[in-house]
Amino acid sequence: EEKIPTTEPGETGFRPVTAGDILILVQRRSDLFKHIIRACKTRGLPIAGADRLRIGGEIAVRDLTALLSVLATQEDDLSLAAVLRSPLFDLSEGALFRLANPRPKGQYLWRALYESEHRDAVTILQDLRERADFLRPYDLIDRVLTRHDGRRRLLGRLGAEAEDGIDAMLAQALAYERLEVPSLTGFLTWLDTEDVEIKRQMDAKAKEIRVMTVHGAKGLESPVVI
Repeated sequence: EEKIPTTEPGETGFRPVTAGDILILVQRRSDLFKHIIRACKTRGLPIAGADRLRIGGEIAVRDLTALLSVLATQEDDLSLAAVLRSPLFDLSEGALFRLANPRPKGQYLWRALYESEHRDAVTILQDLRERADFLRPYDLIDRVLTRHDGRRRLLGRLGAEAEDGIDAMLAQALAYERLEVPSLTGFLTWLDTEDVEIKRQMDAKAKEIRVMTVHGAKGLESPVVI
C-alpha cells in the first residue's frame, strides 16, 4: 500500500494514498483524455469525470434529446429513426430499413412503427407521449431513465463514461426550470441555443481521481501528479 506524508495540520507521519490524492494531467482534451476516464471507470476506480463537459456533444445526451424531439413533434421522422437505432430501443439498421421502406406516400414513421411488431417501443413511446404535456422536462427524462430502463441501456452500450452526460442533462433540466416556465419545446430550444458547457469544481476532498488539462489545473496541487 503506497503512503504519502500526512497533510493534516498538527499531524506527522504517513497515511495511505487515496483516489483524491491523484491528479492526471494531459495537454488537451483529446481522445486520450476520454480513454483515461473510461479505463478508470471500467476498473471501478473512483473518478471525477471530465472537468469540462459540453453536453451537446455527448452521445447519450443526443439520444435523449432526439427522444424529447419525437415527444414534442410526432412527425419528426429523423429524430424517431435516431431514437429507434439508439440503445434506448436498439433496433438494428435492417429492422429500421424494413420499418421505413416502403411506406404509403405521406405516412409518417410513427404510424409505421405503431402498426409494426415492435410493441415494446410503441408502449414506451405512447406512455411518454401521454405525459409529455404535463410532466416537467426533468421528470420526463427521469421517467425514461428509470421506469423505462434508459440509464441501464445507455450505459450498457456506451460505457460508464456516458453517465457524466446523462447526469449533466438532468442538472441542466433543473437549471432551465429555475429560469423559465418549464415546457418540453422550451427546453429543447434552450438546449439547442445555449450550447451548454459544464465546468466542474475538481476538489481533492471528493476522494476521486481527477483528470484535467495542464491549463485547467493551474493553481491546483496534489500529492500524486501523473
